[in-house]
Amino acid sequence: MVVCNTSPLNYLIQIGAVELLSALYREIHVPQAVVEELRDPAAPSGVRSWGASPPAWLVIHAEAPAISSQLEHLHRGEAAAISLATATRADLLLMDDLDGRMAAANAGLVVMGTLGVLDAAAMNDFGDFHTLLDSLLKTNFRAPRRLIEALKERHRRKR
Repeated sequence: MVVCNTSPLNYLIQIGAVELLSALYREIHVPQAVVEELRDPAAPSGVRSWGASPPAWLVIHAEAPAISSQLEHLHRGEAAAISLATATRADLLLMDDLDGRMAAANAGLVVMGTLGVLDAAAMNDFGDFHTLLDSLLKTNFRAPRRLIEALKERHRRKR
C-alpha cells in the first residue's frame, strides 16, 4: 500500500505526469485532508480541477486516524498522511517536506519524494528522467542541488 501527501500529487499534476503514480503503484491512498489541500483556492487551477474529480486509482480515506501530538507541528495533510500510513502499515509514504519526512522516518515509515517517483518511473521506462526533471524544475519545486545532480548523473549513465 502506498500513501501520498499533497506535494507529490501537486507537482506531478503540474507537470502532466500524475499517471506515473498509477503506473508504478496501481493505487494511491490519501487522507481526506490531502484532497482538501488539492482543492484549496490557492492551489494552481489544474491541481484544483484534478482534485475536484480524481481518478479511480486515488483511494480517499474519509475517516483519518487520530493525529499524534508528535505530528502537530506539521501541516494538516502531512500529519494526516503520516497517521494514515502508520495506521495501515503502508509500504511507502510519498512526501517531499523535510520536516514531514523526518517525522515519518521517526515513525518507522519508508518515505520517498517526487524526485524518487521520477527516478522510479524512468528506471521502469515510464518516462525520461531528464525531461520529467526539466518540467519539475519549472515549477516552484525545490530540492538539494547535490541530490538533483546525483540523479541526473545516474540517468546519464542509463542512456
